[in-house]
Amino acid sequence: MLTHVFLRSAITHTLYCLACLPPEDLLLSPVDHLLPLLKSCGSLLTATPSVGGLKKENVQLWLNIVAQAYALFYLILVCFEILYRYIIIIIIIIIFPPGSHDSFSFYIDESSPVGPEQTDAVQNFVSVFGTVAKKLMRKWLATQTMNFSSQLEAGVRFFDLRISTKPRDPDNELFFAHGLFSATVREGLEQISSFLSAHAREVVFLDFNHFYGVQNLHHEKLVSMLRDVFGEKLAPVVFAQEVSLQYLWEKEYQVLVFYHSPMALEVPFLWPGQMMPAPWANTTDPEKLIQFLQASVADRRRKGTFFVSQVVLTPKASTVMKGVASGLRETITER
Repeated sequence: MLTHVFLRSAITHTLYCLACLPPEDLLLSPVDHLLPLLKSCGSLLTATPSVGGLKKENVQLWLNIVAQAYALFYLILVCFEILYRYIIIIIIIIIFPPGSHDSFSFYIDESSPVGPEQTDAVQNFVSVFGTVAKKLMRKWLATQTMNFSSQLEAGVRFFDLRISTKPRDPDNELFFAHGLFSATVREGLEQISSFLSAHAREVVFLDFNHFYGVQNLHHEKLVSMLRDVFGEKLAPVVFAQEVSLQYLWEKEYQVLVFYHSPMALEVPFLWPGQMMPAPWANTTDPEKLIQFLQASVADRRRKGTFFVSQVVLTPKASTVMKGVASGLRETITER
C-alpha cells in the first residue's frame, strides 16, 4: 500500500511540474522536459527514507516508471497538437459553430411600437388590445432567453440579425426588430465587440438578413457603426475557400459581416448575403425538419459557401391560435 502511495506521489509531482509550465512550452521535445523532471522526482524520492520496502537503491526503478508516465502524457499532448494544427488550417466553411435564431429577441420591448413588417391584421389587433396584445406577441416572438454577452459565453458564434427603423423617429436610430422592437443595434454590437476584445482568437459571424424601413442613409449609418465598433476586427471579403482559423488569426480578423442588401457590393468588409444561405423548413413537424436539413446540407456543401442549418420549428397561424396564451416555448419547444 505504501509503495502505491510513493508511485502516486511521483506521478502527481510530475503532473504538477507540467501544469506549472507555460502553455507554449508544453510541446517541446521530451528531452527538454524529461531531464529536469527526472532530477526533480529523483530529489523527491532520494530524500525519503526506507518506507514499506522502498529503499534508495530502488530510485532508478521509480524514475523509470515516472519517465514512462511522462512519455504517455507527452504522447497525449502530441495527439492534441496534431488535431489542433489540423483544425486551424481546414477551411472554416466546413466547421459548424453554433448560432441563435432572432439572436436579439431577448431584448424585445413590450412598450415599443409594432414593427413595420407586420401585417395590417396584427397592427389592428394591437391597436384594439394594446399592452395585452403586445405581451402575447412577445411570448411568440422572443426566441432567446439570453442577451448577446451570455450567448457568447455559452458558445454562440453566429448571430441572426434583423434591422428596422421606427416610424417618424427624428434620430433615424437603428434597432433590432422581430414583430416588436428590441435593443439598439449599437448596444448589441458593442456587447459583441467587448467579448472579442477579451478573447483575441474568437471569431463571430454577423448575418444581417432582414431590413425593415431601412433606406440608403440608414445603410450608410450602419456601415459607419460597424467600422466604429469593430475597426480592424472586420474581415474583408475573400473566397470562402480561403478562410481558415489560421488565416483569420494571422490577420487578426474576428468579425465576418454578411449583408443581404446591394450595399454589400460597395463595402470591402460586407460579405454578400448569398455567401450565407439559410433555407427555412417552415414546419412544426420534427421529422420533416430533419429531412429538410439533411437534404439542404448535402446540396450546399457542393456549392462551397458558408451556410446556415436552421434547426427551427416554425408555428403556423393555427398553432398560434391554439396556444395563444401559452407562447412559443411551451407550445413547440418544450412539447
